[in-house]
Amino acid sequence: SPKYYILGTCEEMILNHISYFLDIYSPSATIYTAYSLSYLQLGKLKIAITSSVSMIISPNRNIHLNNLGFLNPKGYLRAFNVDANSYRKGKEYSILILKKLNKALIDSNLIRVVI
Repeated sequence: SPKYYILGTCEEMILNHISYFLDIYSPSATIYTAYSLSYLQLGKLKIAITSSVSMIISPNRNIHLNNLGFLNPKGYLRAFNVDANSYRKGKEYSILILKKLNKALIDSNLIRVVI
């Protein structure tokens, strides 16, 4: 609904939705920085939850990309195929939990990667 559009799309509200979903009631902040990991490495944070979201909330972007011939008119993607001729925009999200390795080992966390 256009009336509630801003509540679901502004960065601060998205962060609050994620906190609510994960049942986290501690302070949260949206920070735009390339150096967030430094805070964890310096010991200023015990844990950090990082996320990235790409949402399609309006058809306008896809309409313009289609008009420029960037999108496949048949609606499917042939990634890594010799017949590949376009791309398809999708919705994506990722969430990473960052904490010091020794703390993750003590907590018996599942570790996917060590930075």
